[in-house]
Amino acid sequence: MKINNSTSIEDAITLVPDHNIQQKIFEVQTFCSTKYFCRQQLIAKHYAWDGDSTPETCGKCDNCVSCIEDNVQELPNAVDDVLEMMETVKCLTAHHENVTPKDVVDVFTHAKTIDMESKGYISSEAYKRTYVRKVLVSKDLALQALNDLIVCGLVKQVCELKRQKERQMTCNTYIRGVVDNAVQSVRNRSWVYLAPCRQKRSKTSKQ
Repeated sequence: MKINNSTSIEDAITLVPDHNIQQKIFEVQTFCSTKYFCRQQLIAKHYAWDGDSTPETCGKCDNCVSCIEDNVQELPNAVDDVLEMMETVKCLTAHHENVTPKDVVDVFTHAKTIDMESKGYISSEAYKRTYVRKVLVSKDLALQALNDLIVCGLVKQVCELKRQKERQMTCNTYIRGVVDNAVQSVRNRSWVYLAPCRQKRSKTSKQ
């Protein structure tokens, strides 16, 4: 849909139609925002064929440098936490509309914010779940896991474009649920993340 100055606000509200285009856009966004994972490895994995080996970390990109500076460690497989996040997505999208990725993360981490109150999420079944997170203990890690679920095509996300003012557009993203057989697909994958140790390396230890 082409948008010009004569397009009404109502007509300008549309979903980006092609799912493949949405997926590619989100993959680029995720690549840019990913922290600690070697960018050379990420690019190699994106273009790899089944059975291709993954190259060693480059040690030069911004993420590799951050790994050294923050004394990053590899966390245990977060498969149980990811399965719980899937349940959070299913519960939220079954009873609420326009659920954003931030909403999912806030409910999953039991955040107590004004948004959680105003949207009624604190009283939702998803928020009341008593699961104790083992690996995805921070919002950053939870968001990484949610992004991975979207990139893998296991959680459905849509992009909505809105024309706010002349020559000005906004893009909102909403979570629409999980795909069929998503649970089994999660179990068949490894969900390993990186996080900085509590005590960073000192400058003297890096020399």
